Amino acid sequence: MKVLLKLHLYCLLAIGLVFSWAKPSGSCDIFGIHKEFGDDHGLTDMKGRKLIPTLFPAISYCGHGLFVVYQRSPKNLYSCLPERLLINRNKVKLEVLVPPKSVFREVLWLGKKAADSTFVPDKIPDDALIKFCSKGNYGISDSKGNILLPAEYYFIANVRESKVIVQHKDGRQQIFDVATRQLKEINCGGKISVSNMCFNDGLVPFEQDKLHGYVDTKGKVAIPASFHWCFTFHRGLALVNVLSEDRKTTYGKIVDREGRIVSPRELSLSEFYGDYAVASTGRGKSGLVNRKFQFVLPPEYTLLTPVWSEYYCADDIWNRNNCPPLFYHAQKSEYDPIVAISPKGETLFVIPKGANKNGLPTVFNVVLTYKIWNYPNLPETVYLNLKGEQVPEPFHKLSSETIRYRQIAPGIALKTIEKSKYLFLEELDKHSCVIRR
Repeated sequence: MKVLLKLHLYCLLAIGLVFSWAKPSGSCDIFGIHKEFGDDHGLTDMKGRKLIPTLFPAISYCGHGLFVVYQRSPKNLYSCLPERLLINRNKVKLEVLVPPKSVFREVLWLGKKAADSTFVPDKIPDDALIKFCSKGNYGISDSKGNILLPAEYYFIANVRESKVIVQHKDGRQQIFDVATRQLKEINCGGKISVSNMCFNDGLVPFEQDKLHGYVDTKGKVAIPASFHWCFTFHRGLALVNVLSEDRKTTYGKIVDREGRIVSPRELSLSEFYGDYAVASTGRGKSGLVNRKFQFVLPPEYTLLTPVWSEYYCADDIWNRNNCPPLFYHAQKSEYDPIVAISPKGETLFVIPKGANKNGLPTVFNVVLTYKIWNYPNLPETVYLNLKGEQVPEPFHKLSSETIRYRQIAPGIALKTIEKSKYLFLEELDKHSCVIRR
């Protein structure tokens, strides 16, 4: 059960990035009031040179050098207008056409050029698709503002493999092919989970009667719902969880596209990324196996957790399944230090003493950020490079008490000028709203 819970948590961590940006921590949703909207945000290069003025309530990165820029409501410092802007990393504002009486939400697909990860558009490609909003519902239009799917959908997921899953308010789900612009019904007798609503290898997990299987791009069941949980396919294999006979324990197994378990019976697997999976033989110790289920790291670790390289947008999250982790946190016993090791078993460096063994560092611009708990309730932040050497805090020469920087995209930083929290508390008082944190 611990393995399953841990994997569920990683899925949930990804959702906040995959489906736009997470709601701010200090907020009052009833009135659409968010503390961070009262701060001013802009974009700079990594040396602090201005790209976009620090004037906006929020900015999010959506890949291909494109940023969605929110506009502040003139009626309330802590609220945003429905309409958003689209600006690229070269400071070019892109004109986005949407149907009448609707507003732009995001670029759903950049057309055929979307396959080129280096492509940064100065204008919306002719074959691109736009996600728009009207009266609280979502739809899809072409680059000229012509409606392809009307605004009658509660949710529109990300495009993967030229397919996007859309969901009505009543829960009915369909598959829209962005290349052929055809819509297909999903007939699986169940529902596709929001946490896994993207195709990989032509398959997507679905749930039916508390069991999980896979649906293909035609909307039909490819692998019947017979597993306790399913993860995304990559290169013909996927991690699933199965229940023990007494239904008290879960085990991780690897299945092929036919739904057949291909991993050895004696192994319980987790953390399947790229060519490697964490494997346990049931003796409380784990190692690392390759796609042939041969141990490349022997099962002698009580802790073996992947640490991923930096990611900035939804595509980065989904592509992570196909790539090996940056390294692994590893520990052989509670008396041994936690170390960073490569899949080949090479010790890269020792994790600072006091770091939370279950906490993963954030990684931006090849700098690892660790929280060190040498004193209760008083964590210290330590910054390391990939050799384990301590380095200065990123942007320490630019930041101040009220000005913060953080990397938001490759080579781009988000600059934030924080406003007084007392102004925000006064605004909450006007609405008799209690702050949630």
